[in-house]
Amino acid sequence: MNLGAFELIKPIGEGGMGAVWLGKHGDAGIDVAVKVMHPEVMDDPEYREAFETEVRSVASLDHPNIVTILDFGQVPKAVAKESKELAADSPYLVMEFARGGSVEDYFHELTWPDVREMLLVVLDALAHAHARDVIHRDLKPENILVGCEPNWSVKLTDFGLAHAADRFKDAGKVETAWGTPQYMAPEQLRGFWREYGPWTDLYGLGCMAYELICGDWPYNGDTVWAIGDAHINDPIPELTPRFEVPAGAQAWVHKLMAKQRRHRFLHAADAAYALAQLPSMDETQRFGVLFDPPRPTGVATADVDEVAVATQVMPQLDPTVSVAGIDRGAPFEIDHGEEVVEDPAELGSDMPPLVQDWRRDCEGTISNELLGISLGLFGLRAIPLVDRDEERDWLWGMLQEVHRREQARGVIVEGEAGTGKSEIVRWFCRRAREVGGAQVLTAHHSPLSGPADGLVPMMERFVGCSRLCGDERRRFLSNHLLQEGLATEFELRALISLFEGRGAQGLDPGPTHQTSRSERHAIIYRYLSLLARRRPVVVWLDDIQWGLDALGFAQYVMQRQQEEPAPIL
Repeated sequence: MNLGAFELIKPIGEGGMGAVWLGKHGDAGIDVAVKVMHPEVMDDPEYREAFETEVRSVASLDHPNIVTILDFGQVPKAVAKESKELAADSPYLVMEFARGGSVEDYFHELTWPDVREMLLVVLDALAHAHARDVIHRDLKPENILVGCEPNWSVKLTDFGLAHAADRFKDAGKVETAWGTPQYMAPEQLRGFWREYGPWTDLYGLGCMAYELICGDWPYNGDTVWAIGDAHINDPIPELTPRFEVPAGAQAWVHKLMAKQRRHRFLHAADAAYALAQLPSMDETQRFGVLFDPPRPTGVATADVDEVAVATQVMPQLDPTVSVAGIDRGAPFEIDHGEEVVEDPAELGSDMPPLVQDWRRDCEGTISNELLGISLGLFGLRAIPLVDRDEERDWLWGMLQEVHRREQARGVIVEGEAGTGKSEIVRWFCRRAREVGGAQVLTAHHSPLSGPADGLVPMMERFVGCSRLCGDERRRFLSNHLLQEGLATEFELRALISLFEGRGAQGLDPGPTHQTSRSERHAIIYRYLSLLARRRPVVVWLDDIQWGLDALGFAQYVMQRQQEEPAPIL
């Protein structure tokens, strides 16, 4: 029985959403895994959306420790007719085959060096996904595959519940809670989708780490509601390790599992850096994948006067160079109350040092022999940026300047239309986020300005209050900004006036106070300055030739460096 170029051999797994088959590519003779959606759920819009989300999410990622999707489609009627197991029009996807099963299959054989190394690999994969605004939301041992080619790799899989930053367009703040209850963060259990972020996955990773170290889940109960209540309200349990672990392991796990996101690691790179500091207790284990010892970089940092702040212009881009089957579980409702348990004091500064070189040990990561055989993923597959090393070195050098001097720097990326200006900046922003080197805000502009263009929509997207208005927005901003320490009462009122002066992307505005241009720039700069105290900030003003206000803001930032310097690029 064939699905396109792939022969189905036998079923090898079963989940709530679909069955997984062992398959083989007819010409290449390479084993693959084929996930086919169950007939009884294929007409359910939520399950179908989850299946499609997995295809879109994984196809957009390009990392050696994230499973590669090779093809997708629907079961043809002719194939369903000759098969008793498959239904016509059932969606299917083809992916790499993991010969070793999942981490769950090795549960009783693991020791601390194994767990530490596996977690570092998963954190590196998560850093890649998070930098592209993909939140996995279903981390557990069953979703960490073992034995993928080449070199028996460990790979993260099952992105069916992945959350993308632009997925939710409606007003409001609550969605149905989906996931595996034993690994779900408090905001995920409540369905507070505006609070999802890298910290949501890191909570799940902490639960998984607890389970691998102690041999049981951190929280359990007779019902999903009992488990959810424990995640939200019960103290984080002490570690009872089943093997020797180093001092600091419990503090690391507890920080991942903090009830409130501000007490957790905020980036995968932060958690990986802290974990890499813990002893491996086995000298044969290699060092963390994100934080290899620095090597010569060839980065040419700009020669900028120590006092004067000048806008740096990057060399023009050459216009002739092109740039290149696990059970999903059932939804459940839980009390959406606001009360949460406070957590103990934080462990100090989490931000890792900025890596000296942007290069990875493994560029061009998708190398499976099957790539290129199917055109089913054409348009979805991530296209890596190639060449442009001089420009990339230059940009990375400017980020190093911002880190070192803690002052703003400006970079103009210019070139003919179609030469990849946006692509190189997009790559830079993602890489900076990936290694924990910066927080990134992006303002879009177009010839005919739309509701998503400009500085204020940039701020709304970053803070998470898009399409909220009135009292709901004020409550959200108050909870977020005051708890995060990103605004005083006065600054909070200023930000509220900034947002309410324009409404909420098409919704009716609340009480309006039209801020002047100078007020607007001062309010935004103050917020970015507070944000940059934790980690340098990159502000990408895309197509600024259409954004006079954004150009004025860039000039304002540079002028403020004498009085109130801030590490902003």
